[in-house]
Amino acid sequence: MKKINQFGYPVKQISFMKWKTKLLNSEDFETNALFPFRTYIYSLEEAQILMGHYSCDNTMKEEGAITCDCVDDLVDRYMNYFQKIGFIPQPEK
Repeated sequence: MKKINQFGYPVKQISFMKWKTKLLNSEDFETNALFPFRTYIYSLEEAQILMGHYSCDNTMKEEGAITCDCVDDLVDRYMNYFQKIGFIPQPEK
């Protein structure tokens, strides 16, 4: 989210329940891509969407371990492309 904020899009982290409530009660929810899943979303509990914690420590110890130091570059590339094709609007200055 920090990188997206740096691009000029004000994004903040909120709890799952707050997000769910805002989504389901939003005035334009009927036009949202998630609208067809409203019954499923309504029934979701936070515990159902949490990901387990995984460690890559053993993998990173191996010689020639795969690394990805370029995540910021990848986010930059996607954000620039999405703006270029009009998928996301230019951020307000």
